[in-house]
Amino acid sequence: RQRVATAAAQAKMMGKLNGSLAALIDDLVQPKVPWHEVLREYMTRIFKDEESWSRRNRRITDYYLPTRHSERMGPIGIIGDSSGSIWCSPHELQMFASEIQAVADMVQPEHIRLVWADTQVADEVVFERGEPLKFDVKGGGGTDMRVPLKHFEQYEPEVVILLTDMYTPWPSTAPSYPLIICASTDAPGPDWAEIIRI
Repeated sequence: RQRVATAAAQAKMMGKLNGSLAALIDDLVQPKVPWHEVLREYMTRIFKDEESWSRRNRRITDYYLPTRHSERMGPIGIIGDSSGSIWCSPHELQMFASEIQAVADMVQPEHIRLVWADTQVADEVVFERGEPLKFDVKGGGGTDMRVPLKHFEQYEPEVVILLTDMYTPWPSTAPSYPLIICASTDAPGPDWAEIIRI
């Protein structure tokens, strides 16, 4: 990987690295982790609230007993960065909307509290389990994700997912809930959060 990265850097400096090859090398050197897998792993590690006879409880070998398992989560929060840098990129907004829909389809949370924010909470809506999601993105100003992160502390969500380009100031300490940041760029973020590049 190191040799490939070095060769790619040299080719780029000479102007001989085309876009498709650069993307291929980027995937090799910095493989992206599908954030859906991280969220599912988090969900199955923490929440097992339904008995199922279709899966044997492996802790007890003398008897056949059900295991506790669930494919659903309690309430979760989602923050969509709707600052000016995102607002000017319809592709990025569409990507964020697609990822939010994927969360709803995959983990079927009790409800989703969706917040769009720039330097303030610009819009907030709650979708119950099974309710179709509607996206009315509001914002378009500066960026300060500390505000919506603080806003969510009053709700005690199971997890909060933040979709952002990472160009924001960060709190100095972790919030009171687990945070997964889905980043659309390679900009640095806080070391206390789980960061997944999308």
